[in-house]
Amino acid sequence: MRAAGVWWTVVALLGVVVVVFGSATTRSWSPLGDVLAVVCLFAWTAYFVFGKQARAHLDAVEFVTAMSVVAFAAIAVVAVGSGHDLAVPDDGTWAVILALGLGTGGIGHFLINWAHGHAPLVLTSLLTLLIPVLAMAGAAIFLGEEVVAAQVVGAVVVLGALAVVVWRRQPEEPELPLEVAEQPL
Repeated sequence: MRAAGVWWTVVALLGVVVVVFGSATTRSWSPLGDVLAVVCLFAWTAYFVFGKQARAHLDAVEFVTAMSVVAFAAIAVVAVGSGHDLAVPDDGTWAVILALGLGTGGIGHFLINWAHGHAPLVLTSLLTLLIPVLAMAGAAIFLGEEVVAAQVVGAVVVLGALAVVVWRRQPEEPELPLEVAEQPL
């Protein structure tokens, strides 16, 4: 990455910080939620790097299928161990669960892991900075969460900085598919 790309990345990260911590003034803010977000940051980073490395040996469908089985096992342990009532939810809740499972778990993770085989890790990871912006917008639209002006400003900063990074990105060498890149010379 060039110096300008690094600078715009820092700007985008600062925008994400404003989006995430801007909610501290709202009624729904929770310090535990912020701690869990930081824990998720490290888990997502590990998954992302591991996914990029795994794509050198597996295609996207194989990787997402294997990770879905592992994720199901881990979440099942947490769900059963939490002591919460696991009664069958009503029909509307099943629709939300199905949409989330297919949307993020199925299609979203497949697309990200497919991109790992075709794009540099730095670009795909930068684009995930959109997640807090989209999560904020989704929470406002679907859950009625309050959005404060600082979060909107942070979202605009993230979107603008990422647009500049993607627009100005000039690869130093052409990207090759994994199959071609792995061939001995």
